[in-house]
Amino acid sequence: MAIVLGVQVFPLRGEEASGLPLPGDLRLGEAARDKAKALGLYYKGLMLEAALKIPEQIACYQEVLRLDPANTALAMETANLCAAYGRFEEARKLLEENLALNPGRPRAHVNLSEFCETYANGDETMAAKALSIAEAAQRAFPTDPHVCAHLTGLLLGRGMKDEARETYERTLAVAEPLDDPGLWLRLAGIARQVVPDERDRVNALYFKALDLARGDLAIAKSVGDYFATTRQYPEARQTYETIIAAHPDALEVRERLVHVLRSLGEDGRALETLEALVAIDPVNEQTRALLAEFYQARGESAKAIAEYEHILRLKDGKVEDYDQLAEQMIGAELFQGAERLLARARLRFPTSALLSQKLALVYSRLDRHAEALAQWDQTAALAERHGDGILTSDFYHYYGAAADAAKEHDRAADYFRKAIDLVRASGDETGAAKSLNFLGYMWLEQNINVEAAGELIRRAIALEPDAPEYIDSLGWFHFRVGRFDKALDTLLEAEKLLESPDPIVFDHIGQTYRELGKRAEAVRYFHRALELEPGNTEIRARLKTLEAQAAPPADEASPAAADSTPPAKDKAA
Repeated sequence: MAIVLGVQVFPLRGEEASGLPLPGDLRLGEAARDKAKALGLYYKGLMLEAALKIPEQIACYQEVLRLDPANTALAMETANLCAAYGRFEEARKLLEENLALNPGRPRAHVNLSEFCETYANGDETMAAKALSIAEAAQRAFPTDPHVCAHLTGLLLGRGMKDEARETYERTLAVAEPLDDPGLWLRLAGIARQVVPDERDRVNALYFKALDLARGDLAIAKSVGDYFATTRQYPEARQTYETIIAAHPDALEVRERLVHVLRSLGEDGRALETLEALVAIDPVNEQTRALLAEFYQARGESAKAIAEYEHILRLKDGKVEDYDQLAEQMIGAELFQGAERLLARARLRFPTSALLSQKLALVYSRLDRHAEALAQWDQTAALAERHGDGILTSDFYHYYGAAADAAKEHDRAADYFRKAIDLVRASGDETGAAKSLNFLGYMWLEQNINVEAAGELIRRAIALEPDAPEYIDSLGWFHFRVGRFDKALDTLLEAEKLLESPDPIVFDHIGQTYRELGKRAEAVRYFHRALELEPGNTEIRARLKTLEAQAAPPADEASPAAADSTPPAKDKAA
């Protein structure tokens, strides 16, 4: 036996350790002492590696190999270390000596061949030697899959596809009587390289490995994974279901089966399997996340969010986790659930400006504008005290939007200006477009600073020329100053740029048609706006008034200034 102390190894031989005689059954023979010493030296080598003392590590490993010459894996590792330091000749000789000491070990042959191939660097003699050693190894060990894999890889790398196939076929022929499932699994992997177009033949080899596995879970999973990754989903399903029947506690296989069932379009069975898996292992975060993703894909947002909440409780979620879940809730329009989540989160993280900001956004989406603005005020104070890095141009833009919704227009203007100034300070004004547009549109709604509003909107369009909401704002500017023909052209241009119908644009077009005396067109656009927002009382009132008119008087004074309030909406969202 040996004691490893630090990096020193002290073999105990008889009375040497303590001066006292040891019982005969505790004394080690020479071979055992050498193995113990080799083990201690190996650990010493690991410590030298950690200390970046690689030359000393190489010397240490060479001594280990003297004591344990059968260690072919360490021989290759040592040779690679030597090569990394430019000691190629020393490395080659080390592997040659290791092969001479281990002629009956296929790995020793493969090591030397791999080294010659790796470090040939255009040397044809070295490359030829690599191939020669591999061919000799294949003759000596005709059924060894590692030798076969190495030789076929060398041949394929040289473009010798026919020779690679011949090598593989020879190995396959002599291996036929063998019943080692690991051998057949490796041969199947080689077949994928040598005969990639013969899927049926490759499949047969995987099935043979599975038949011989006799319940070996690792082999069975490898076969199932092969079918799944090659998109042979019926075969993968059959394999995974067979594994689950034999190994009901192999939960990771159930998870893989879920993916296969979804690929087969069997969503119902996939969901049943996944829900059963969560019931078996309810504290598995990864499985619950998969179930949440599944619910999301099916449009069952409430169930998905419930799973995410479970995950938060399981892992004691951080600020970022709550923020991400709240964002998902907002995206699913589960605003009240998001409010409850954020209220709980803020009890845990009372100084988080990030969560405070998210709660402010939720209040805005719930149309609780006074609460939203108050929450923005709290968020700004938290960010200033704790430096969460959120006081960006976007922050002040949405702060301004909240102030506008709460009818605090002067404050809103200040925040929009702050947002614009922060963008300018970065040297790229592009990000200011939404704030420029919002401030200009807000002034138009108040019917103040109209010319300045038009200039702000034009600047926004110069930065983002194809934004339909900015074009709509410009059309509304023309409407405000009485240029109805110009307003109509601009608003119709905005309509063409829309990716989806917008009731604000339709309402603006309807009002402009009304001012131009085109009653039928105005009625049509008001109807289109109401189809999208049937509860908008302002548009409905305009439509009712227009429909009550038998014919609009041609010389009637324009009501543009008195009746032009569009439905409330964040124009820069």
